[in-house]
Amino acid sequence: MRVHGTAHSRPLEVFLAVEKLALKPLPGEPFEPTTWFRAKVGDDCHVYVACGGYSISYQYRGKVLDVWVTDTLVQGFLDHEMVKTHRRVGKGQRATDWNDYPPEKGTFFSRTPDWCQAKAAQMGEAPPL
Repeated sequence: MRVHGTAHSRPLEVFLAVEKLALKPLPGEPFEPTTWFRAKVGDDCHVYVACGGYSISYQYRGKVLDVWVTDTLVQGFLDHEMVKTHRRVGKGQRATDWNDYPPEKGTFFSRTPDWCQAKAAQMGEAPPL
């Protein structure tokens, strides 16, 4: 076993006597790398980061948010306060919560084909041309 030239001690003995006792166990969950972006909330109520779009409440349109991105989550923050969380989407996709739109627009966009067909049935047949 070698003796350290400066400390005049054996590194293995120092490790076993001092350093090993200070070690903590590894965390149970693996480390998840994160990235921060700054992004402006557009007129479409979305921020676009990491190749995807994520809706943010319409009250934040035009504001610049700090956006935290992991492999699975995206969170938007304004002045260190979290304003929205989404599951991360794939490249070119959007995560849209229709509740983020103004009430009159969210209702319009959330209408399904079934809703349209029911509304058309209420109106009846079109008059002949």
